[in-house]
Amino acid sequence: RVEIAALLRAAEDLGEVMALTRNELVVHEVIGTYTGLSTEGGAIVLHGGAIDLRLFPSKVAHVFAVEEPARAEGSLPARSVQ
Repeated sequence: RVEIAALLRAAEDLGEVMALTRNELVVHEVIGTYTGLSTEGGAIVLHGGAIDLRLFPSKVAHVFAVEEPARAEGSLPARSVQ
């Protein structure tokens, strides 16, 4: 069982990242930092600038990490939490 709040608290240390949301109609990308974690009222909220993330842990079934190989020599692999 993943403690989502602990995972997101650690995300505050990542610095600037891209938050991406996608569905069949749109892709929404935001560059910013994960800050201002709050766990009040059964929701997890990260709201500190460009990124505004609100999660309800009781509705989350899976959390996993993905690492894609580097696309070019000398570049870093792409890592994400989904």
